[in-house]
Amino acid sequence: ISAIGTVTAESKSAIEEARAAYDALTDEQKALVENYETLITAETALAKIENDIKAADDVEAMISAIGTVTSENKDAIEEARAAYDALTDEQKALVENYEVLTSAETALAKIENDIKAADDVEAMISAIGTVTAESKGAIEEARAAYDALTDEQKALVENYETLTSAETTYSELTAEKELSFFEKLINWIVNAFNWIITLFKNIFSF
Repeated sequence: ISAIGTVTAESKSAIEEARAAYDALTDEQKALVENYETLITAETALAKIENDIKAADDVEAMISAIGTVTSENKDAIEEARAAYDALTDEQKALVENYEVLTSAETALAKIENDIKAADDVEAMISAIGTVTAESKGAIEEARAAYDALTDEQKALVENYETLTSAETTYSELTAEKELSFFEKLINWIVNAFNWIITLFKNIFSF
């Protein structure tokens, strides 16, 4: 029993051997063992250590199971975090892949931020609706918002073609409007010229 020393996970064999040796004694012999309480204390300490190791191992397994982080990993990451936070400080110290969990949380936060940014732009594009001459502001705002995204965020915008289509349609409408203006201007000039010619003819006919 005295040879057990400080109890660690490696003390299991020594403790079990001491227990077996003690249990093999007669009652009279057991009564002569003065450090039996040391054995009991060692067994209690070992049970706690083994419980701590198992708890830590279970959390390590949950963290390892996260794998490559995607938006679908959220539940696994949150469950691993909850399990880790439920550990005692001694158990937490035994978790060897905790950095994997924090890295996964950081990666998930970035993914969720990217998705939100892309969703916001998608909503702006959808809000353009039917393109009219009054759509300029909505189209330009959607374009500016899209251009401000990172490449990863842009790749998540599923209705980008709607934006480019709206830009094309608006350009065509603007071109038609400008052409219509010039046509009206030319017609006005022609009409004015004809009016002047008619006026001069009337004057010189007297």
